[in-house]
Amino acid sequence: MLAVTRETYNELQGLPVQARNAQRAAASAFKMLEPTGDQQIAARRQLALSLDLSLLGASDLRHVLQAGAAGAKVLATRDEELIAVAGAVGQGRLLAVGDPSIVINAML
Repeated sequence: MLAVTRETYNELQGLPVQARNAQRAAASAFKMLEPTGDQQIAARRQLALSLDLSLLGASDLRHVLQAGAAGAKVLATRDEELIAVAGAVGQGRLLAVGDPSIVINAML
C-alpha cells in the first residue's frame, strides 16, 4: 500500500500555487497515515536507539516519525539528505528510507 504523511502536505506549502494544487490532488489519491501522539512518541524512542535525532531536520524527522509510527515499513523519498542520514537506520529498526526508484525495484 502506498500512503502519504501529514508532513507531505506541509512540505507542499512551499510550492507555487499551481504546482501545490497539482501535488495535493495527486497526494489525495493515497491513504493518509495518521498515527496517534503516543505512537509517535514510541517511534521517536525507537528511532533514537539507532540515530542521533539532531542529524535530521525538523521536517525530515516528522516524515520518519509519522511514517514509522503509522506502521510503514518503507519511506520513499527523493530527499538525498534524508536518505543519507536515515537510509541506514531501517536495518530492522523503525523503517527503511530510500529513493522511490530503488524502493519500487525492490518491491518487484
